[in-house]
Amino acid sequence: MNYREGATGLPLASYDLWEERYEVLTFTAAAVYGGLTAAAGFVEAFGELEWAEDYRQGAATLREAACHHLYLQESHCFARGILFPEEGEPVVDRVVDASICGSYLFGLLPPDDPRVAETVQRVRERLWCATSVGGLARL
Repeated sequence: MNYREGATGLPLASYDLWEERYEVLTFTAAAVYGGLTAAAGFVEAFGELEWAEDYRQGAATLREAACHHLYLQESHCFARGILFPEEGEPVVDRVVDASICGSYLFGLLPPDDPRVAETVQRVRERLWCATSVGGLARL
C-alpha cells in the first residue's frame, strides 16, 4: 500500500520478470492489484472490515492509475512500463512483450475488457511463433 509513486498511485519502479529493466511495470501493477484484492479478502475473513476496505480502495486506486498511465490509447495496448524521472516527461516503454498480459492475469481488468482484448491481440500479432511448433515468444 505504501510502496507507491506518490503522484500517480502506481507501484514504485522495480525490475521486470527477467530482471533486465527497472521501471514501473504493467505486470507489477497488475500483480500488486491482485495482492491487494486477496489481502482484502483475508482480513475480511478475520473480521478486519476497516483494513479490508482500505485494501479494496488501494486496489481500486491502483487500477485507475494503471489504466490511466500504462494503457496507451494510440497503440491500443498496455505499455510494458514507464519511468518517471525527477525532471522531465515520463519515458514510456512501448515494447510489446508477454508480460503485458498481466493486465488480466491478476484481475486488474477482466479478460473481456476491450483494453485487454486489444493488448492480447497486439501480443499475438507481434509474438506468436508462426512455425510448426507455434507458441508465444517472450519478446
